[in-house]
Amino acid sequence: LQSELSNGWLDDNGEVCQYRNSELSQAITIVAGAYNAVQKRKFGNDGMLSGFQFRSVRAMLRGMYSEGDKTLAILAGTGSGKSYGFQIGSLISIVEQRLAGTLTKTHSIFLYPRVALMDDQRETMEELLETCNKFLKGKEIRWVTDGGSNLKKDYKLKIDPNISDKKLEKLSAPELIKSFYASESQCPHLVFANADTITNRLTSYHAIDGLTSQLQNVVFDEIHLLESITGANTAGVIRRLCAHAGRELMLTGSSATIADEQGHLGKVFARQPSNVVVVKP
Repeated sequence: LQSELSNGWLDDNGEVCQYRNSELSQAITIVAGAYNAVQKRKFGNDGMLSGFQFRSVRAMLRGMYSEGDKTLAILAGTGSGKSYGFQIGSLISIVEQRLAGTLTKTHSIFLYPRVALMDDQRETMEELLETCNKFLKGKEIRWVTDGGSNLKKDYKLKIDPNISDKKLEKLSAPELIKSFYASESQCPHLVFANADTITNRLTSYHAIDGLTSQLQNVVFDEIHLLESITGANTAGVIRRLCAHAGRELMLTGSSATIADEQGHLGKVFARQPSNVVVVKP
């Protein structure tokens, strides 16, 4: 990645593309160091991304930092570590913009079809986020889990640790939403959520600006589960996010298996199937 920062890369038309973000090299170093530290704590050795994971990270960064293709399919079997592809790619961009002082609101939304999967993925990524923050004193990354009863849990954890359970229970949904999304000092840079929650948040004037004014990246995990009515509803949410953001977002679908990955992502994301970049092991 550092080499590509210096030399650029060739797009599908044979034209040289360049990164033009001065903090990106430092962001890559920070995230790589945090990833290595987490892997060492867990497994006793430095982390090494697989070729597939590296290509996923690279494709995501190319999409976010260029005018080229911004639709990505990351496809691999269960247990292959495909989540690291979109997690690390997103995290590098968030860290870069925190270092540059340009990010105060939500940058990335990770969408999940089930609350249990959302909770599991958040717990897996939290150690990486916390380790990154050790290198970002004064510019730490904020994140929130917004689905099920998680927003109340995060309010007590991140905003008011001394609040009693009785007072916490009395907090209304609008109060919770305002506490996070309407405050630049609390607005999360990364949101773990499900489509139903985001549908609700887009009806709240407290949440819309915080969620979408700096939004650049949306990921849907297990995107093969989106079909029929559920798929149509989620596709509608993603279109609304794009409309509110007013810019072309990086859209990524992660999945174990999809019969026609380009066609499927094209329908869900309303993008040309031929422009979907597919990364597989």
